[in-house]
Amino acid sequence: MALLRGRRADRGRTRVGFKRLRTRLGALVLSALPLFGASPSEPVSKTLDLSTVPTSKTYYVVLASRGGSATGHAFVVWGIEDRVRRRSTIQALGLYPENDTAQCSTVVRTVPGRVMDELINHSVQGITQELVVRVDEKDYERSWKVGRAWDCRHEFSLLSRDCVEFLRAVGESIGLAMPKRYVTRWTPQAYVKALLAEVGEGTIAFDDVTYEGSLMNDQPMGQGALIYSDGTRVEGTFQTLDHVWHRPL
Repeated sequence: MALLRGRRADRGRTRVGFKRLRTRLGALVLSALPLFGASPSEPVSKTLDLSTVPTSKTYYVVLASRGGSATGHAFVVWGIEDRVRRRSTIQALGLYPENDTAQCSTVVRTVPGRVMDELINHSVQGITQELVVRVDEKDYERSWKVGRAWDCRHEFSLLSRDCVEFLRAVGESIGLAMPKRYVTRWTPQAYVKALLAEVGEGTIAFDDVTYEGSLMNDQPMGQGALIYSDGTRVEGTFQTLDHVWHRPL
């Protein structure tokens, strides 16, 4: 099992922290971004805390979708909350065909595409589903580079290089086991719904230890605890089942 850091779990902090980020940003962009203030319909939201290093800044990568069309649209939001300076920043990117009228033809061929600023085109205010992932700075920076790199090829192709594949690539860059894409989950809204369905909390019993905490694909992922048969309890951040670094509390 892989315990990335033996520190006390605080799974509720991710949701609270991102809501605080929304509130502070709302003071600046409330009129344009209802997500960060009161909105008539709150998005379906789940959280994972993959952070392992306590810092004065909190980093979030949010895998999201919105409606507005028959299939919807998937994109990614990056957020930073600086508790010392009491300042928050947000960026959001998504992949589109360069010419919206080309969307139908992307079923059979590749067309020019581009990564666009989702704050400018107001996708963020229409979020209907979101997975909020708290990460370390290095993972935040790596995921941002992955997102920006998708603009280099200037291509868009349905199912192989579209907004869902963009979201999947960013999710994989922060260590998430992103669900495969099937015929029943090929649209952006359906895929993000399937992603959220993979995330939850629960208990898994192994030979001499029980895991309690966050799960993804029925495996430890995020904040949780190992409880040994002798009563020893170790809490921390889990991500894989291959290695373990821990300390008894």
